[in-house]
Amino acid sequence: MPSKTPTDVTDSGSECQILINRAQKQRRDARIINILIRFLMTLCFLALPIWFLYLVFVINGASYIPFLLMPLVYAVFFVVPFLISLPVVLPLALRHQNIARIVVFRKFNHPASSRALRRIIRYDLSPFGHLFTLSDSRLKIKWYIRIPFFIGQFGLFHFQQRIIKTQVHLQRLETRLRHTTWLNINWLLSSQKLFAVKTVDALWRDAAQILLNNCSLVIFDISQPTDAMGWEVQEATLLVSQRSFIFIASLYAKEVATQWKEHLDHSENHDIPLFFYDKRGRLEQPAEFRQKVAEVISLNRRQAKAETSEDQYVLRRTMLTSGIMLAGFSLLLFLLSPYLFPAWVGKHSPFPQQAVRAYIQEEIRDSPTNVADIAQRLKTEWPKTVAAISIADARDHDAGECIGIQRALYQLADSTFFKQYQELATDGEPAIADTAASLLKRWPGPRLRQAVFQLLPYPRIDTRVRAVQLLEKLPMDTTLSGAIIDILKQTPDKVQRMPVVHHQKSDTLYADAELHQAESDAYLGLYYHLKPFITATLIGNVQRAYLGSHYLPLKVATGLWLADHQDATGLPALIASYRVTGTKQILIRWFTHPYEDEIATAIKGLIRPTALPDLKALSAVLDSIRLYESDALRIHVYQLIAENVPEVDAKTFFKSVKPNDIALHYLLTDAFNQTKSANKPIWIALIKYARPGLHEQLKADTADTRTEAAQLLARIGDPAGVPTVIHDSKITRKVLLIFQTHPYQQVAVNTLILLEQTLKKPYNPKIFHDAQKNTTDPKLLAELQKLTGP
Repeated sequence: MPSKTPTDVTDSGSECQILINRAQKQRRDARIINILIRFLMTLCFLALPIWFLYLVFVINGASYIPFLLMPLVYAVFFVVPFLISLPVVLPLALRHQNIARIVVFRKFNHPASSRALRRIIRYDLSPFGHLFTLSDSRLKIKWYIRIPFFIGQFGLFHFQQRIIKTQVHLQRLETRLRHTTWLNINWLLSSQKLFAVKTVDALWRDAAQILLNNCSLVIFDISQPTDAMGWEVQEATLLVSQRSFIFIASLYAKEVATQWKEHLDHSENHDIPLFFYDKRGRLEQPAEFRQKVAEVISLNRRQAKAETSEDQYVLRRTMLTSGIMLAGFSLLLFLLSPYLFPAWVGKHSPFPQQAVRAYIQEEIRDSPTNVADIAQRLKTEWPKTVAAISIADARDHDAGECIGIQRALYQLADSTFFKQYQELATDGEPAIADTAASLLKRWPGPRLRQAVFQLLPYPRIDTRVRAVQLLEKLPMDTTLSGAIIDILKQTPDKVQRMPVVHHQKSDTLYADAELHQAESDAYLGLYYHLKPFITATLIGNVQRAYLGSHYLPLKVATGLWLADHQDATGLPALIASYRVTGTKQILIRWFTHPYEDEIATAIKGLIRPTALPDLKALSAVLDSIRLYESDALRIHVYQLIAENVPEVDAKTFFKSVKPNDIALHYLLTDAFNQTKSANKPIWIALIKYARPGLHEQLKADTADTRTEAAQLLARIGDPAGVPTVIHDSKITRKVLLIFQTHPYQQVAVNTLILLEQTLKKPYNPKIFHDAQKNTTDPKLLAELQKLTGP
């Protein structure tokens, strides 16, 4: 080998210094990129609480979060940082074209040496060029780089050579190694600065040969020499020469490494440099190591610069990748712009679909000024198009958008789509259907009449309610009333609950009650709306509608129409309707009987001699309520019968009423508490009829029931209740926790006074003598004395 001249030595030394200076610049460039990345990621993570608060805001129902917002968040966190850093990364990557390739060999899967080697590579070797090694379990590409779409923000631009399994993969690796600028981008964005190539066992030697081709420096960690490393040294000697070798080893393996090095030095007649590191990866002579690396690279660096075609390839690939990401981000931003910037999009977007979406978001946000401007623009530029879009959105929308969809449907409506609004009012989600029904009221006429006829017999309860509400907009007459009754006869008995889509109910009891309340209100409204036009000529149709249906609200409405014409055909349905409960709410919520007032009036009108002239019809009334559980209803009917038909014999009149019917006892008690009713013969007759039941009530558990029964018996001269009232007169109660009272003492006195008035002499005074023995009260003794005689 020819000796070097002084000029060659000087040039070599100056080139080494240039390489060292360039390595320092590359390290500085890497630090700049690292700082930029950390800064951008910090900004992204600072925005994370804002996104979190927005999500909480959305979950609480204040707004609507579209599904595409999640990809946008991903783009903000993982794509935007790279796009912003690209103008810095690309010039730095293009600046370093003639860069060295460094290959590192070591024993596979050795934990201690791998940790130390990783530090040496990052801080001492990486600034000098691209470092390659064969992958193992310790030195490999990170999993989040291999799956960049998960959390690897810059994974798309890392070195991601797939596992080499075939000769085709080897050719691809060889091609990738020629793309210096692209590898520069990989190197700048990589944190560990090491390109690990993973292969199957059968091809690792071929991969090593490809890495050694055109290699400027080979680093061997000879802490634990192996047969495989011996092969690597021999192959490297053939492809590169030992002048491109540098050995490193752990201080703990100094003796073994020195012996192995001396053996190679003797065989090749060349002193290969050897440097030692501690267990943390710190070199004993870091400056000398870097100087030696620079010398070897300067002697073996490739003189040929990268070809222009390679630069064009790298530029095309970089710009294409960045363009695709930027285009995807732009498309995502375009799709989400109605949710992010609804005011601007609604006022300026040339796309009606996008503008309507922005309008809906402004309605959700309740921005009156922007809403009015956007609505005016939409109705001016695309009146029919936006109406059709709002109808389509009403059919398919998210729960959070419901209020915005309702307002858009109402504000952007067009009469051209009357049929579509009718379909929404028929089978749409409840809130949307209500809005569609309110739109139908805008356009009264034959179309509205036909819509009412189609909605009235629909199986869904809430749809029938809307149909009744729409009747208010139709001019009513007898002919239309007859047509409506004919439609009502077609109403199916089986009904459907309104679909609970966006209106969740945690309390199904109250939900059912509210539904029945709305249902009853609607059919009572139908009753009042048609009442003036139900003439005698229509009564036959009304009867057929009543008899042909088992749908209770319809039977109630038709029964009330019949009752208005003194026809008791519908009385059973009116009585049965007392089972229906609704709910009302002002400050608190309570259950009601929605038909109560109307049915009470109807029953009162029916239970009169002119309305029920024979006992057969009267018996039908009693049969209707005989099995009904409500005491209040039976009391009401009993009282109406007793007050309006007093001439009927009590036993015949109440032949279907049991003597122990508690409702009859309550009625009698209430009747005698009213002065104007107390003297009517019917009440005395009813007490005599109910006497067996009153005797049973003397054994009741409550003192109130027992004393009331005793008083009623006393009114017909029956002293059976005297022992009961004398016993109950001893019951005491505390007032203000101090004073004791006898609440039933006066009741006992009044009972004895009634007996004194109603008992017919002669009578047996024994029961009164026995009572005297059981009381010491002076008032009671005085009254008993009157009954027993001198």
